[in-house]
Amino acid sequence: MVKTRVVVVDDSALVRGLLAEIINRQRDMECVGAASDPLVAREMIRNLNPDVITLDVEMPRMDGLEFLSRLMRSLMLARIFPRTALDTGVQYTIATTVHYVILILSGLIALNILGFQLTNLALVAGALGVGIGFGLQNIVNNFLSGLILLFERPIKVGDMLVIDGQWGTVKEIRVRSTIFETFDRCVLIIPNSELVSNKVTNWTHYGAGINRLTLKVGVAYGSDLRQVTQLLTEVCRANPRVVPVPPPQISFEAYGDSSLHFTVWVHLRIPSDRTLATHELNSAILEAFKAHGIEIPFPQRDLHIKEWPAAPAKQEEG
Repeated sequence: MVKTRVVVVDDSALVRGLLAEIINRQRDMECVGAASDPLVAREMIRNLNPDVITLDVEMPRMDGLEFLSRLMRSLMLARIFPRTALDTGVQYTIATTVHYVILILSGLIALNILGFQLTNLALVAGALGVGIGFGLQNIVNNFLSGLILLFERPIKVGDMLVIDGQWGTVKEIRVRSTIFETFDRCVLIIPNSELVSNKVTNWTHYGAGINRLTLKVGVAYGSDLRQVTQLLTEVCRANPRVVPVPPPQISFEAYGDSSLHFTVWVHLRIPSDRTLATHELNSAILEAFKAHGIEIPFPQRDLHIKEWPAAPAKQEEG
């Protein structure tokens, strides 16, 4: 049987290799040459005199499938999820999972259209394993950590976190990294592995509910402790950000070097009120103490000089 002789001409090495493999698998076809440069291709065609020439064969484009994936994700977030009782973190996890499933399926469909047997993916997996062993540990670690964040959900989109002393919210959890926006409108791109392996303070893991705020107050020795306790309680109850239940708690903690140490515990409605509540309560406590003559001391030290050294004698000018 005479086989059809084919020359493949394309500037992509991947396309040339795939087409050559597909052609050689056909019983009545044979790839006799492949080239990318036009001059080399012309010389090859002249010498080999093929029956068929393929020119600039494009890979199946995935733009349409990617657009479909993003469209479905947007529809779920805008139309479907608002009708459910799912929280923001669960909605984001479902939408992201659907997005990546569609992308993976589209990649497999593209390989199948090109005639690439899926059983050959074992070879690719083996090569990938070698690459992981040499230099892709961090990428794979961040990828697996991203899956943990999406499905185990210790951190969700919209959570309020404290990372390296900076307050902010989680805006997006990607495959490799998490987008964290601070209250100063600064964006931190954090590798997912750091969020999984390091300690992170999450103020809204169980929802943006009641949380406790602690304040430290010092008064001078000789102050009326009952009056101080009463004033602190009244100030806390008068603040609209403080919830009545649980009630404010005032504790005389210790005797300090220069003051009597009090600790104030109040409960706020939402974690985002912490900064404003701290300012309002501290200001109100200072004004109440001034109005009732209660002194807020500061550290003082007394210096006793036992003997003053004599001044050096002036030298007489000659």
